Amino acid sequence: REESPAGFETIAMEPGPLARLPRASAPQAQPLLPVEEAIAAVTLVTGMNLTDLREGQVGRKGNPARWVTLWWLHEVTGLSQAAIGRMFAATPATVNRSLARVRARRHLDPQIAEWVGKLEGLVASGLRQKKGIIDNV
Repeated sequence: REESPAGFETIAMEPGPLARLPRASAPQAQPLLPVEEAIAAVTLVTGMNLTDLREGQVGRKGNPARWVTLWWLHEVTGLSQAAIGRMFAATPATVNRSLARVRARRHLDPQIAEWVGKLEGLVASGLRQKKGIIDNV
């Protein structure tokens, strides 16, 4: 047993149940949509093709449709930020900033609010259960 610093007592503690879990194996939520359907929904809702959604733009205005795409994939597919970044040639930090931008602007920017509302409406209305999710937007 090591000596405690002056004025401190060493207490032996058992680790809790969460400490016994491997750190990298956090439970994953069940994906709401497959990646292909999630991307198809974004292209329909935003009116942009996949090439445009993959294109990052430098500057404050950036590419809001891309931000919404990255946010949507994170919300409904269960993909990690790193996996989404690999799909869109972006670093996990870039994906994280896009998620933060959508969360911060979804109630302030009318265009982002419209896209997010339509996308969330797809899942909320249960269209995933019907054939042809995209035909029903």
